[in-house]
Amino acid sequence: WGERRRRLIFFFAFGMNMLALALTIVAAIGLETSPTMLRRVAWVWAEGAVPGCGTCVTRVYMGLESRLDVVDCSSAAPAAATNCTAMAVERDFVPTRDDGLALQRSTIWRSKAVCQRTSNPTLLHLCESCRDNLLPRSSLILSVVTQFPTLSTNLQRATRFGDVNCQKTMGTFSNLLGFCTSLVALLSFRQNCFSKVPSNWGPEGMYHWHIGAGFRCLAAATFIKLVDFACHVIVPTPVARRSKPKVELKLAAWMALGESAPAVSEGSDGSEASEEEDSKRAGASPKEMEEASNA
Repeated sequence: WGERRRRLIFFFAFGMNMLALALTIVAAIGLETSPTMLRRVAWVWAEGAVPGCGTCVTRVYMGLESRLDVVDCSSAAPAAATNCTAMAVERDFVPTRDDGLALQRSTIWRSKAVCQRTSNPTLLHLCESCRDNLLPRSSLILSVVTQFPTLSTNLQRATRFGDVNCQKTMGTFSNLLGFCTSLVALLSFRQNCFSKVPSNWGPEGMYHWHIGAGFRCLAAATFIKLVDFACHVIVPTPVARRSKPKVELKLAAWMALGESAPAVSEGSDGSEASEEEDSKRAGASPKEMEEASNA
């Protein structure tokens, strides 16, 4: 079944991996420390109310390299808004608008100050636990880079001429290994930077936490690895690739064996040829193989 649909299956896998590449690039933008980019592709974000400020809103955006805290005091009454801005300035927020009612504070995760702004020991521990379970920059960049060999493997296995055993083996095990390692890292991040984070921060206010676009994109790209894994499993390599040729062949002639020995072909009596008949073709003479490769 898989052999007869080889091109369809691997072009589908190629398309899925192109999608995975795009999703991984979006997730990698979470490495940005730019407040504008972090708002769009935060891995985790939260929205809450500023204590003692009525309708004032505060938001938290967490990426893999930095954290952005935003306070909007514009919806509060004048007295409450003044109190809101004063409290934010005391906590190192800087205005982002001319009226001074919108403020933000950006902190790099590597900075010691990122987890030392609270006197609550529980929140301090949670912050440090999250910081210690962030996905490494190198891992995310490597996830983007390794998508290109994956795409190349899909295209090579789409033809019987290009399909070889090592490509099937590499495609199968690299996808399985990549899925397992990425899933463990994602679950660790989710557990420490989302699931364990409380809604009630006491004097810091109440927050409603959400999984962000960055995390969702990498999670989707990770599960696409299972799709690619399945495509490699269900499509066999050509029969001629499974046995050593009886004579020494040049590379082009050896590659041509895949095309000259289809998995489902007609025998001399009009019936489907068996794998044994296909295997015999692998023992053809060098001249015959050269002619096949030039055909």
